[in-house]
Amino acid sequence: MVTHEVDDVSHWLASPIKASLAESLGLEFRVFIDPAGSNLVGVILEVPSVEFILKHLNSAENQAAMKLDGVRPHTLRFLITP
Repeated sequence: MVTHEVDDVSHWLASPIKASLAESLGLEFRVFIDPAGSNLVGVILEVPSVEFILKHLNSAENQAAMKLDGVRPHTLRFLITP
């Protein structure tokens, strides 16, 4: 699970970039928003390993996508299954 803040939740939800990137990596995902109306959002991804997601998170393609979607990179938080 990845949580982070975005500049505009409506824009982030409507953006096709998340789906496009996930599909290119063969991943399925589910998105979540804060019902209290903050800019906190979350994504659940089933990934093969932490290393896999970190590698792709730091790719130029993903960095550009996060910028277009208004993701605030300094707020990224990861939760993994033990």
